[in-house]
Amino acid sequence: MYHGRVSRGLHRRAGWDGVYQPGASSRSRPDCGSEYRPDVIAIQEAQFPAKTVTRIPGFQPPVVTRRGRGRAAGVAAKGDDVAIYVRGGLSFALLDRLVSPDDDTIEACGIRILDFDRPLDTFNIYRPPIRNTEEDEREDRFDPRALPANDTALLVGDVNAHHPLWDPLLHFGEHCSRLRRKVKPRVAQLRKLTARSWGLQEPQLRTVANGYVRGALEYAAAAWLPAASESHVELLEREMRATPRVVTGCPISTPRDPLMAEAGMVPVRARREALAVRLTATAASQRSDDPLREVAARTAPRRLRTTTGWRDVGREALTRLGLQETPVEERLHITLPPWADCSGVAIRLDVGAAVSREARDEVHRVAAEEHLATLPDQATWIWSDGSAEGGVASGGGGALITLPSGEERTTRTPAGAVCSSTRAELVAMRAALEEVQQLEDATSATPLVLCTDSQAAFATLATGAGEQRTTQGAEIWRLLLAAPDRPTWLQWVPAHCGLPGNERADELAKEASSLPQAAAPVDVRSLTKAVGRAASKAWRDRWPDSFFRRIMRDRFPTPVLNETREDAVNVHQLRAGHLGLSTSYLHRIGRHPTPTCQQCEDLKCPAALCLVCREEADTPEHVLLHCPCLAGMRLRLFGNIHPDATRLRDGEAVAALARGFLRHREPAGYGRP
Repeated sequence: MYHGRVSRGLHRRAGWDGVYQPGASSRSRPDCGSEYRPDVIAIQEAQFPAKTVTRIPGFQPPVVTRRGRGRAAGVAAKGDDVAIYVRGGLSFALLDRLVSPDDDTIEACGIRILDFDRPLDTFNIYRPPIRNTEEDEREDRFDPRALPANDTALLVGDVNAHHPLWDPLLHFGEHCSRLRRKVKPRVAQLRKLTARSWGLQEPQLRTVANGYVRGALEYAAAAWLPAASESHVELLEREMRATPRVVTGCPISTPRDPLMAEAGMVPVRARREALAVRLTATAASQRSDDPLREVAARTAPRRLRTTTGWRDVGREALTRLGLQETPVEERLHITLPPWADCSGVAIRLDVGAAVSREARDEVHRVAAEEHLATLPDQATWIWSDGSAEGGVASGGGGALITLPSGEERTTRTPAGAVCSSTRAELVAMRAALEEVQQLEDATSATPLVLCTDSQAAFATLATGAGEQRTTQGAEIWRLLLAAPDRPTWLQWVPAHCGLPGNERADELAKEASSLPQAAAPVDVRSLTKAVGRAASKAWRDRWPDSFFRRIMRDRFPTPVLNETREDAVNVHQLRAGHLGLSTSYLHRIGRHPTPTCQQCEDLKCPAALCLVCREEADTPEHVLLHCPCLAGMRLRLFGNIHPDATRLRDGEAVAALARGFLRHREPAGYGRP
């Protein structure tokens, strides 16, 4: 009911001798005749007889509150009474208004001891189990704000163990069922935005699907999804697969893995580890006294062997990647004020002249040099660059600093074992600005020019000092504003075009990326993405052998752009292996019967043969790689009438082949069914 630690705290604060805990063993139960003599006994679920109460020797008659109502109208209330016993000789008064007036389910009683230096109120509260079933008609009106909260009040009882959402098996079955009911109408609304021949473009459909549908399903999922049972996760998977069917237009019989991949989504199971790591890393990024960090650091015992929590899943995922000891960068607790004066900092994302991206390096270099010549020569110049292996790992930032006196300094800073290229660029800029701050007076008015080839990093900073949501971005702005009288230019320059400063910074960044990364802190976003990539890669490695696997190997298909909605649907269906317009598919589902065969799954059945060549069934593989009627088109598109299956990753080429195949079918009278 309440622990010995609570009893000792009560003894220290009020001078009470102890608290009796019903159901405790004889070794732990206090002896009322010994020196350890309780003054007050609080009992729950006492189940007294209907018209009498149990007396305890040496104590006054108890203060009792009985159950007011049953689970439904006409159902008798079982006696789960609460009671408080006060030792004989102590003066006390009854307390009323213990809970909200409209709460008819909570059992509560309270007393005020009057014999101490200051009154001490004791409340005994029991919250009965309110089941989420048709048989239980009670409403949960418990309001914790109605409970007293002061130095002279002691609350004992049970208010959480029978919460309506309490799941004794920890499989979150009821929660998953509610999520399904919540997601179904959202999928229906998404379905209204598109069809086979009209609707939103695929990028917009993906955005709505991930934000509106998946966002609802994964709300607070880091706390419950790692502990959900496999059977209930499968229910969510089924609901989630309805979303990619809308995005891609694929039929319900499409295999699961190609369906999810064509929509650019991963299964719910593949998201468990990333969500758990995000919560684990978020806890580690808090201050040392933050409650979430303290909870994450604990090792909670498992109630069930088959149940794991977000802490276990997160730690195991980081261990598999060798990141379990990686320090996490402390999150930004206080942002810079939005009224900070940033007028002294100019951010330029071009070099003035409109130079095509396809122009030669010499053209880019000449344009950059002409633009840089307009900036102050007597200034502190910083050339910074970031490097990350594959853009995701072993980050490093390097910078070349040239002072007005001509003296040169260099910095090399590791950016973390997992790191994006943009973060490496920000780390390089921050390290360079900190070096300049140490070399010069904080009130220096010497102009500052910072050049880098990362537009993404400058675009992050261009939102302003008060809009920075990352530690690196906020720290860079703090350093820039430390000298308010210093004119500052943040200038983008084209990469690898022969600018000496940029080339030198690139070398320094590569050297920095090879430095030890163990002590370099990593931000929450980078850790989450690293685990998400690993989980996605593991899922793609498990794809079964199929026509889709031969096309994509272990890669995600790119969105189908610059095509009509109908062409995009054809591309997805052909690559996924289920073309809804093919004769073999229609015959298999009974939509293309013949006098000799109404319906079958035999691909050698005459009713399933290609209507154009009549050589074999018109499966997606036949249409895209083998059909003789499209040999000329394959030759024009791929330079070979028998191209490798990986060439079908090109959505525009697949759309062209689909249009050609359907045109060949029209003279035979077989258009769209």
